[in-house]
Amino acid sequence: MIKSINLPVDGPVDGEDINVLGEINKSPSGNVRQEKFIRLSRSVRQVFCAQPLRRFIHGFCLFQEEFELWLFDRSGAYGSGLLSIVDDKEIFIRAISSYLLMSDEELGRDMSILQKGEDKFVQFRKSGNIEGSSYEIKSKPLVQAMGLFDRSITSYETKDESTVIKYSWISSEKDT
Repeated sequence: MIKSINLPVDGPVDGEDINVLGEINKSPSGNVRQEKFIRLSRSVRQVFCAQPLRRFIHGFCLFQEEFELWLFDRSGAYGSGLLSIVDDKEIFIRAISSYLLMSDEELGRDMSILQKGEDKFVQFRKSGNIEGSSYEIKSKPLVQAMGLFDRSITSYETKDESTVIKYSWISSEKDT
């Protein structure tokens, strides 16, 4: 796992601090590759629960001479297939380096909630540059989906308990 560079090296890692997930094993033979994918998927679910507005998360499985890159979003997992560390070393180095250099948005973090100290705010803008409404929200969601691949409805209540703000992911494909 790659965590924030601002965290202590030996300290415990909270699910909110995880940027990228990785699984390491000697060989992808037999069921090991499938087992590593399942384990990686479980870790992704934990990150999505700790970061309910996380849009997607990058992951990888590293074996002795091969690797596989993954991108998980709320609708599924997308993989590169097995690649050789020797034959595809440029891709491997670029991927690992990119994980370290990505912005929060490129890592899949939702940027719609602003944090000022311990307080969290959601701001809605009107069309143009006209400032809209701003709401201070409670830090823990009122409602949060727990599944890995679902619509992931998450709702936050404002601190004054007058409003509920609902986030929901929808499929880009029309239901038939």
